[in-house]
Amino acid sequence: QLTDISVRAEKNGTVYNVPIRIGMDFFDAKFDTGSSTTVIAASVFYDGWSDAELKNLEDFCESKGCTKREFTSASGHKLAGYPVVATDILIGDTEFKEFHYYLITNGRKEMSLLGDDFIENCRYTHEPHEDVEITKFDFDNYCGVNDTCMTSDEVINFIDDLVG
Repeated sequence: QLTDISVRAEKNGTVYNVPIRIGMDFFDAKFDTGSSTTVIAASVFYDGWSDAELKNLEDFCESKGCTKREFTSASGHKLAGYPVVATDILIGDTEFKEFHYYLITNGRKEMSLLGDDFIENCRYTHEPHEDVEITKFDFDNYCGVNDTCMTSDEVINFIDDLVG
């Protein structure tokens, strides 16, 4: 069943950005029909990671029983991510009770994107040279990442403890 929503992916050059809030962190993710999977960069939550801090974050994810998944971006970058579920987040002005993504530890904030695992549940319109307007979403069909093993709250709390 499709639910009416109103989310705008704003055209910015050759990409379309969707505003997202997870916890108290606001960022833009690319609306990317060419990506099969939604990924959010750890740099969204803290921008200044040392190699040791990233290693601690990866160790934390693995201690939760998370299996690292490897991705290759369209530009050839190798990325590694861990499955996460966020609750009560905002995408545009629409509240989502659940939002599934892979937390990538070796990517820049700009590498965060909404992939087809999310987009396939959207009904949207797109006119040439205009923004993308998401008008409906299938919340019942949206299952996101099936092997989710930690919540965004756990990740954010760990990061806050790690970097103070």
